[in-house]
Amino acid sequence: MPKGNGIYSNDRDAGAPEDGSILAAEETRENSRSVPGAFHIPGPGQEAGPQAGLPFALTEGVQSQEQRTSNIEVDVVVESATVHHDDVVHAMIRDENCAAYIYGRKFNLFILILPCLAVIGACIAIPFVILDRARRWNQDNSHSRSKSRCEEIRKVVSSVSTSESLDDTSSSQNRALEWLCFHDGSELPSNEQQEITQRYILAVLYYSLGGSDWTVDCDFLSAAHVCDWFDIAKDDKNTVMGVTDCNEDLKVTTIILHWNNMRGTLPDEVQFLTSLENFGLVGGPLHGTIPEGIGNLVNLKNINFMENRLSGTVPESLSKLINLEYVTFSINENLTGDLDFLCPLENTIFQADCGGADPKISCSCCHLCCATTEHECCLVKPLPWADIGDCVQTLPPELRGGDDPFGD
Repeated sequence: MPKGNGIYSNDRDAGAPEDGSILAAEETRENSRSVPGAFHIPGPGQEAGPQAGLPFALTEGVQSQEQRTSNIEVDVVVESATVHHDDVVHAMIRDENCAAYIYGRKFNLFILILPCLAVIGACIAIPFVILDRARRWNQDNSHSRSKSRCEEIRKVVSSVSTSESLDDTSSSQNRALEWLCFHDGSELPSNEQQEITQRYILAVLYYSLGGSDWTVDCDFLSAAHVCDWFDIAKDDKNTVMGVTDCNEDLKVTTIILHWNNMRGTLPDEVQFLTSLENFGLVGGPLHGTIPEGIGNLVNLKNINFMENRLSGTVPESLSKLINLEYVTFSINENLTGDLDFLCPLENTIFQADCGGADPKISCSCCHLCCATTEHECCLVKPLPWADIGDCVQTLPPELRGGDDPFGD
């Protein structure tokens, strides 16, 4: 059935015929075009049928005069249009060109729909735009806060590291600063200078000694307080390694890292751990020299750097450490020099490479002299628990199958 378009009226007050015959879409035929698809709603005594040759189709149930005069609203559906009975009846019908006639005016459906789609799209897009701008603002604000905090942290750590080392992107100092600024889970406020300094120095030590390759990571660089940076080694003695002790002020007093696959050099920054009492870095193998600043560790009691590849000479600044009880630099084949400057420390036990056919170290006050090639240390001065001439192997426990007598 062909589809029509047009407007329809059954308005007796507007001068419509009594029989309800069709009215033109616009006041008269002389003033308007014939509206295709208009149809006749029959009056009393008339039969439904086409008027003036215009196609139409009514659905079942043509309404009676009584129904129309009772002002009850009833719909009559004509294929794609709905005719609404009341004092004035209007309809909108869509034609094949997607045009719509509303109260006698023709509109393109696309023109009607596009604004609606634009409004819907705007309603969907606006929240996303707002959220995206909020996210960017938060990122910029967070970056600004992080940058400001990092500048403050740098001021704190500049007291223990040089500007050159902090600026060198390949240095352990730069990596430690970056970690402290952007990756440290503790997010310490910049006014916590003591803890920031300790965390920074231990981070520098971690990066300087190849911490990512350690057998036991000792929880270094975790969000925990530095006094909790320790772990249990997987050895026969369940050795505790890492930061194994702190004082009541939460300052680090003991660092033990034995046979832990360490590689690298001792950083100068360790001299600022001034509460340190026990420092053991056995079986790295570490290389490079012993920092001169180690003499600033005035509370140091025990130093154990045996079984490494340290070079150069032992710093004379160690003679200031009057609290020293035990010192060993043995089995470091490139470490040379004279240790007699330490002899005034009468209560200190010394162990160095002063033994064998070709001693590397001269030490008249050493209690144990070791031979680097034989990995053997022999007692040359009496001790309460050993006799002169007693010797012991210094190979690591996993290689010689026994305990390390100088390990703890």
